[in-house]
Amino acid sequence: MYKEHPERLWKEEKIETVSVEEAKEHLEEWSDNGCCHTASYVGSPAFMSKLCQCEYPVCIWLQWRLDWGLTGILKKGHYVASVDMDKCIGCAKCTKICQFKAISYSPSYEKAILKQDKCFGCGECMRVCPEEAITMLERESLPALKEEW
Repeated sequence: MYKEHPERLWKEEKIETVSVEEAKEHLEEWSDNGCCHTASYVGSPAFMSKLCQCEYPVCIWLQWRLDWGLTGILKKGHYVASVDMDKCIGCAKCTKICQFKAISYSPSYEKAILKQDKCFGCGECMRVCPEEAITMLERESLPALKEEW
């Protein structure tokens, strides 16, 4: 998109173009390091200006949203995680990767407990679950979360 909108560039020499395959490899590497992905959009019509690999508490956008409740800073995704309690083995890998503190481990149940209202839909918990106990649901399919961005 940058090449189509050169007037939106501040310093063209800082932009590196990568193939779709290279981008996916970079995203996998950052995911393996515990980061979640966020996208910034600018302009009208909006186009993605950057893809960020965020880590709480280093990321100022995550701090502003999670610590100070500034909802206009970072919006939630179109999906929400859901834990199948029958499949969950209580390994807690999902609790360690969640940047949004949406998943905790319950010693009583020996399972992961998800607070869907805190879920941002990044999918990192689903990616690390060895039992495929976590799936992603469309936010709009859940009445209580439909307008929760």
